[in-house]
Amino acid sequence: MNEFDIEIYRFMLDCSANGLSVKTLKSYEQTIRLFAKWIFVEFEIDSPRLVKAEHLGSYMP
Repeated sequence: MNEFDIEIYRFMLDCSANGLSVKTLKSYEQTIRLFAKWIFVEFEIDSPRLVKAEHLGSYMP
């Protein structure tokens, strides 16, 4: 389990504790995992702590 996995798990626990629907939880998790995969492929970043605004700008059109 890498840092992204741990932080995604924590985020999902928080969202679940806040009563978000199962459909919303699945959507959030899928979106975040796709981003984590993309950022690793594009920049070899495997920690959310290393993500910068420039990376986010590259991901979002």
